[in-house]
Amino acid sequence: MMKRHILLLFLCLLLLFTACGKKAPPPVATPTEQPETSAQATAQLTDKPTVAFTAQDALGNTVSQEDWADYSLIMLNFWATWCPPCIRELPELQLLHETYGEKGLLLLGVLTDGKTEDALPLIEEFGLSYSIFTAEGDLKVRSRSVQAVPTTFFLTPSGEDLVKVVGSRDYESWAEIVEELLP
Repeated sequence: MMKRHILLLFLCLLLLFTACGKKAPPPVATPTEQPETSAQATAQLTDKPTVAFTAQDALGNTVSQEDWADYSLIMLNFWATWCPPCIRELPELQLLHETYGEKGLLLLGVLTDGKTEDALPLIEEFGLSYSIFTAEGDLKVRSRSVQAVPTTFFLTPSGEDLVKVVGSRDYESWAEIVEELLP
């Protein structure tokens, strides 16, 4: 009986530290194709429509879906400043941005809480050079469907969803997903 309680406690703690959730997610349909790699096993195929938005990032730059035309793969990382797993993966995402930015990856950080100014201390601390902004336009609608942070969507430049990943990852896991999705 004691072993069962310890196991239950361990599983609860593991779930708590994997992602910061707002509420329990609804049941998710199984993708039509079975993933072949461990990175794909943690991702889900999605089918949302195209995305339209314009926003100011934390450094005052204008960001919009029109910027996507110059890239092969768009990575929208929805996160919150109060979420430890989100903050823990920021250096991993920065390295991903540095490694794959010139290879066609556009990484965008979308805040689900507060204002972009709230992220400035973290941007400075981790030397983040990719755009971080609060959700506007269609991204605001999409952020309401995010059940846990961090949640990341990979899209085509036209806004077609490719993969959804819930939870934080290390650089190697992100790189594996990006390598598979970049043309």
